[in-house]
Amino acid sequence: RFECVSPQQATARRAAEQAQRAWHKYTAEGSSPYLEKKQVGAHGLRFSPSGNGTLAVPMLVDGKICGLQIIRGPGHGKKPAKQYWPGGMSKVGAYHLIGGTPAGLLLVAEGYATAASLFEATGLPIAVAFDAGSLQPVATALAKRYKTNRLLICADDDYLTAGNPGVTAARNAALAVGGSYLAPVFA
Repeated sequence: RFECVSPQQATARRAAEQAQRAWHKYTAEGSSPYLEKKQVGAHGLRFSPSGNGTLAVPMLVDGKICGLQIIRGPGHGKKPAKQYWPGGMSKVGAYHLIGGTPAGLLLVAEGYATAASLFEATGLPIAVAFDAGSLQPVATALAKRYKTNRLLICADDDYLTAGNPGVTAARNAALAVGGSYLAPVFA
């Protein structure tokens, strides 16, 4: 069978295959200074087999790993503390689901620690959209995949940043899928 793919699609496919192979090398048990600092559990994450405190967060599209978010432990040298890996992956619409298959209400939040905190506080399933720019593509993908669920977009309050991108992105994502959003209110 002949399939026509763009160079970007071919690169993203190779990156997804590389990420899946790496994911299977990581272990289900371990510890991480990042998780300790954020005071959250490792919901569906894996740990570097080297035991250096590095985490892998699976990034899913259509239920399949398309890449990993690597959160490195201390002593990572010149490598960034957080990285989308491998190069060439497509993270548009990619998410990590915490709490199993949603039934009813599905939360969506920016960043793993925020999503894990919300899951631990509510027990509700939640999707990690990895940054503010990903909220709308992730919400759109989830609305298509989980048609009977209501989406609640949980905003980061970036009140010190012009235009408050966390709240703006959450509002736009909610509007795009007919969902709702909420934002924290601080004293």
